[in-house]
Amino acid sequence: VVLGLAVFSRFVSALLAPLIGVTLLILAPARLRVRTIVLGLTILPVVALATGFLLWPRLWVDPAGHMSEAWARLSKAHSAEPFLGKVTTSPPRWYFLAYLGATAPLGVLVTVAAFVARAAWRRGREWRATAIALALFVIPLGVAFSPVRQDGVRYVMPSVVALALMGGAGVDALIGAATRGPLARRPRVALGAIGGALALYLAITAARVHPYYLDYYGEQVGGPAGVARRHAFELGWWGEGVDAAVAYVDAHAAPGDAVFRDCIEAVHLAWWRGDLWAHLARRPDQAAWIVVQPALRACPVPRDATLVHTVEALGGPLVRVYHRDVVAP
Repeated sequence: VVLGLAVFSRFVSALLAPLIGVTLLILAPARLRVRTIVLGLTILPVVALATGFLLWPRLWVDPAGHMSEAWARLSKAHSAEPFLGKVTTSPPRWYFLAYLGATAPLGVLVTVAAFVARAAWRRGREWRATAIALALFVIPLGVAFSPVRQDGVRYVMPSVVALALMGGAGVDALIGAATRGPLARRPRVALGAIGGALALYLAITAARVHPYYLDYYGEQVGGPAGVARRHAFELGWWGEGVDAAVAYVDAHAAPGDAVFRDCIEAVHLAWWRGDLWAHLARRPDQAAWIVVQPALRACPVPRDATLVHTVEALGGPLVRVYHRDVVAP
């Protein structure tokens, strides 16, 4: 039932099926594995399809046609986005791996490395737990073989959960190593020192990027500022900072000032002061105010425009506001 709800909510959730299958096989006793495979292949698809059919009224009439329409919509080319210095609509299949590595805090990656080291050392004793964690990380990456290689980690959130899970196990490994070494007689000190250091690091990280958590990138890629300089990844894709930029214009624009908004990707979020709606410019040189999302599109900002306000996330510019004193007719 859960599989059916997932798949018929979003096609890429079909990857839940192999994840369920792998988990069942790992946990099933050896003598029951064949039976588990047979029952799984028999029951899971039938119940999932029945659930989707019953809960999706469009399938009650012409199910094949409506499924084809839904898949065709998914297959449409998405908007171009920056990826490692290029603007593309078809990034490589390792796109999600790059994003997972870039968006994870460096401290978390260190704990994941500790998990991997412990898993290699204790592979005989913890292989089931390790295999399930790795399956949770790897299987969602299969979305890379679908048309939706886009939007950062949006479509691989289960892999993010797996990183957090492995990171937690890695912290346990680090504490265990410390209690077998210099802190062998003081396990509480090891727990407090390592756990406290990680908690403080993550708290500082969250506080520094507040409120633009969606635009966080780790120290390993130079943070949002480094990403912006190299046009390596998306920044401000969901319109972060547009509200602050619009509020700045609303507070400083004179009555009758013209505003150019076509350099805002998330233009549906740009709700201006009432009187400014009557003076939206068609060209930048006709505007007194120009609002730009620099990471998402090139904008022909006139040379006489002055940068007066920037909304940033850890030094990465999300939105820029330019002002001009002379406006073309």
